[in-house]
Amino acid sequence: MPNSVPVYLEPRCTHNLYGTQIHKVWTKIKKSCCSEWLDLLVLKEWADNNGWHPEKRVFRYNENEPYSEENCYLEFGKIGYIVEREHGQEIRDSEATPTEIAIGLNINRTIIDDVRKGRYNL
Repeated sequence: MPNSVPVYLEPRCTHNLYGTQIHKVWTKIKKSCCSEWLDLLVLKEWADNNGWHPEKRVFRYNENEPYSEENCYLEFGKIGYIVEREHGQEIRDSEATPTEIAIGLNINRTIIDDVRKGRYNL
């Protein structure tokens, strides 16, 4: 019987981020992200440069486009807005995602993003 020699395999992850919150986010979005963000370290660099916090989520401005630097921003999970439409419907201090608010008001999601960024007042 030959002597048994232990085999040491290189770990598949070389970024030391396995199990971190950014890794968890990446595993959820990587099927819908741009090719650059298939590299977790590229996503992490973007997140760090944009105010990353473990309790923040990655949101897309346009849900029909992939997750990418141009199409994403970081925000704490559920966020509060005061949004009013011309005919008086409003949501005050709601805890909802921007998409949920847009659906509730039956308006385009980009309007919510513009209001959030101060580019548009309803």
